[in-house]
This record gives sequence, structure tokens and C-alpha cells, in this order.
Amino acid sequence: MDEFTKLIFFYYSNNIDCKDIETEIFTEKREKINFFLFHNRDLHFSKSEIFKKTLIKKFESIPAEFQMLENELIMFKSIPNFKSEDLDKLVDEEYADYINKINYRIECIFQTFSLFLGLYKEKNIFFIFPLQLFTQFEKHIDEYGIKLKKIDELNNMIKQYDIVNTINYYIRKDISQNTDELLKENNIVSLYKIES
Repeated sequence: MDEFTKLIFFYYSNNIDCKDIETEIFTEKREKINFFLFHNRDLHFSKSEIFKKTLIKKFESIPAEFQMLENELIMFKSIPNFKSEDLDKLVDEEYADYINKINYRIECIFQTFSLFLGLYKEKNIFFIFPLQLFTQFEKHIDEYGIKLKKIDELNNMIKQYDIVNTINYYIRKDISQNTDELLKENNIVSLYKIES
């Protein structure tokens, strides 16, 4: 590499539930690249997801009742004096808390991006972002005047730098990740080059 390569890949996947990765990788030509992968755990922005989680949490706090009918043991839970407006209020509170936490995480991701982009001016660097952050990413780029060029030869770059295998290697290292969620080449949906 004559000049330093600074690339931003965006991936689409339901849930890459591993830790964020900051490491060094090497190309076939032994060129060192600083590599950052940001997971997309809980980046659904969906109130219905929060509703489900809140309802499950509510049911978990209720003791089960049992009935024996012939050869069947039936377990059930009930909420006496249930008021849907109380549940709606609880969901609204949980959703507001979720949005605050997610916005904080997104801000941390972009602070990390800007920090290392500045620190590694004279190094090769790859950032791998979840597609769910694309809109916020565009705002961040505009706000900080970072110049990008969209790369159309996406498949060539994915293969040249072995991005999918590198990402999957780190996903497999995290034991909490369901390995059914490994990425394929078509999960890498866009690529940008940071221009000096």
C-alpha cells in the first residue's frame, strides 16, 4: 500500500452479539491494518421489542399457580386487576430508558471512530459498522467534515482483505454469540473510503 488505506464497511445482520472489537489484522502481503468492529446488539429501535421484554419481565416476577387435572399438571400465571394503561406507562418508561442507553452507545461508537481516525492518520484502518447506524453515521460525517468516497467494487475489496472471515473469526471467539448469525459476503452491503 503506497498510501494509508482507510475503509468503512457496513454490514447487515439481525444480531451480532459479540463485544466490540479493536485489534490489528494483517493482509496476505503482511500489511498491518487497525480493525474496529462494532456489534449491533439491541439496535432494533423498536417499541414492540421493548413491549415484549417488559411483558416477559412482568410475568417472570409473578409466582406461578399450579393445577392438577387427571394426568396433566398445568402451570399458569395471571395478573389480577390488570390495567393496560399501567402496562403502557411501564413500556413507555422502559422504551425511554432504552433510547437513552442506545443513544449513549451510538455516541460512544462515533467518538471512538473520530478518536482513532485522528490518532491513526498514518496507519491503515478499517471500521465495520452495523447498517442500523447508517443515518447517524451520515450526520456525523457531515458534522465533522469527513470526506468519503463510495467504493463500487465491494466484492473485490471484501475478498482482497478477507473481511467476512475476519469478522466471523471474532464473532466465533465470543461464546455468547449464536454462531448461526455468522456473516456472509452479501451481509457486507456498502463500502466507503475515507479521503485524506
